[in-house]
Amino acid sequence: MRLLTGVLSLILFIPVADAITVAPQSVVGDTAITLIPATPAPNERFAFNVRGTWSDGCVPQFQSISGLGNTIQINALANASCSTACTAAVTPYSLTTTMGTITTPGIYTVEYYVTECNKPRMLIKSQTIAISASCQFDRSLTASATAVRVGTPVLLRWCDPSVSPGPDQGVGVSFYRILASKSANGPFVPIGDVQGVTGVGINFDASDVGPAFFFVEAHECQVTIAGCTGDTVVRSNIVRVDVASATGCLQDAATLCLNGGRFQVTANWRTSDGSSGRGQAVTLTDDSGYFWFFGPNNVEVVVKALNACSQPAPRYWVFASGLTNVSVDLTVTDTKSGAVKAYSNPLGQPFMPIQDTGAFATCP
Repeated sequence: MRLLTGVLSLILFIPVADAITVAPQSVVGDTAITLIPATPAPNERFAFNVRGTWSDGCVPQFQSISGLGNTIQINALANASCSTACTAAVTPYSLTTTMGTITTPGIYTVEYYVTECNKPRMLIKSQTIAISASCQFDRSLTASATAVRVGTPVLLRWCDPSVSPGPDQGVGVSFYRILASKSANGPFVPIGDVQGVTGVGINFDASDVGPAFFFVEAHECQVTIAGCTGDTVVRSNIVRVDVASATGCLQDAATLCLNGGRFQVTANWRTSDGSSGRGQAVTLTDDSGYFWFFGPNNVEVVVKALNACSQPAPRYWVFASGLTNVSVDLTVTDTKSGAVKAYSNPLGQPFMPIQDTGAFATCP
């Protein structure tokens, strides 16, 4: 796939900017504070997750969270009973705050404090976050199409997580990095960086046929009188685009694409009162899927197209079963050969199983 020319430009911001501060002797390594969700909107409930490493097993436990002005304080206790039996080993820990809200958009400072045994309370981490009125970057990524053919570009769009409430202050974006994978679980690899835009075009070639997954990283910096410094990465949501060959099956809400997109399956239904429509398609595996007619929780017809080209009589097989007695017209098309098989269930009759082991003599 190729990254096309960057386009568009929206506005607003997100969490970032770290500062190292004085910490108790028991702190080991870096401490990270993240928001849940990553970019909450005003009045949206959110929580903080704190991850770090402690020098012994008596790790910090969440105590309280409070706010005053534009400062939010997270408080934790470590070894509150002053026990001498703490495991003598470096121990990772994670704590999550209770949910809260922020009403007014703006820049906020989050301070994380730990009180260890009977020692004075100490500041472990200070971090700047921004609450935007209009840009929740972690949920903003969209694609102009969920399914395309090779050669047809898709436009990815997102919002700009930058905010600058005054001169020489705020959070800015240095650049956006677009990452892609053939699997929702990765690995994702960078396919290009763009600056000053909130959209890019992606073009696909024959090697991209199948599902493609994308997300965007906003590489943010802290705006100061000295310029924009630092690099904090904020990640968008993941979007999926199904890529079909130039003549292959093109998946949409009412079309199943089975066997690597070789076969296109649709279902039309009709009830006794004259109502009719197209079945809504849901993929189960590469070879199988189902249709619902009246609601997404009400499965009506299950279908699969199997490659039996290695059998003594080489064929593609079609199997289907139904949980309905409405009229159903099931159409299966071999997009390579153009051959079509049609199966019908009469109105008022239970859907009879289809086991067509001679469906398509079009191997390979």
